[in-house]
Amino acid sequence: DWANTKNCGQTCAVMLSGYFNGTAVNSSQITAENTWLYNYTGNSAYNNANGYYTYASQIQALLSQKHGLTSSILTGTTVDDILIQAYSGKPCIAHVRISGGVLVSTGGVDHWTLVVGYDGYNVITNDPGTSSGFNKAYSKAAFTASWTAGNKLYMPVNK
Repeated sequence: DWANTKNCGQTCAVMLSGYFNGTAVNSSQITAENTWLYNYTGNSAYNNANGYYTYASQIQALLSQKHGLTSSILTGTTVDDILIQAYSGKPCIAHVRISGGVLVSTGGVDHWTLVVGYDGYNVITNDPGTSSGFNKAYSKAAFTASWTAGNKLYMPVNK
């Protein structure tokens, strides 16, 4: 349910596990993430198929304890902080704002997206906030504005 899902952090974890560990990337894996988060937090809201918003520390625990991945929770200065990590082989989960499947600088809701690269003009994401999110490109300015609204929080991830 694209209008109501809160599985963005969980989906980023599934995508990263698929990339680093070669595991399946599908909706049943997202359900498994929610079950894990319910057991980890005791929050029954994760039993909803649309999930529940995850905090950076919960995503970090999920990545580490369920998928064997290492991450850091960082606050950046410029979007280049994220891009340097992505270029070094560490995709980054970035905290942004989203509305109607598009990153926004004002309004919207908290959202996690996965930054996978830069083409010289656009920040390339695998964005679980839209059905057309695979290799979704955002101008550097638009991404930066949304990321700034998300307090410039990001999480580089590696094996």
